[in-house]
Amino acid sequence: MIDTLDQTKPKSGLLHHGQLWRWLLGTQPKEITNFGLLALIEKFAIWVDSLVRDPNMMGGELIFPQSRLSVRRIAARLNRGESPELILEDYPYLSPIDLAFAQLYMEIYQ
Repeated sequence: MIDTLDQTKPKSGLLHHGQLWRWLLGTQPKEITNFGLLALIEKFAIWVDSLVRDPNMMGGELIFPQSRLSVRRIAARLNRGESPELILEDYPYLSPIDLAFAQLYMEIYQ
């Protein structure tokens, strides 16, 4: 079986998806495929629905609920190569899945 995570080429400056997901799940790529793509997509959709966009806050930037922290800011820190552990230390109300989904969201919708 070919591991497509290892074959994906990140955009300039982006943390390789395989690296982030391995860190997040603590698994090998073959095991990641066993989680079920539909379940992951559903979890991502629920996560996106929880985000806030208010034109009166942060200029309408997409932010995490009950904060003034933008999704773009977290994705940018990951893309610069900052460690997820450091980001979670700075923002303890975020979860590892928030980091992974923030980067994925910005890559898809940017």
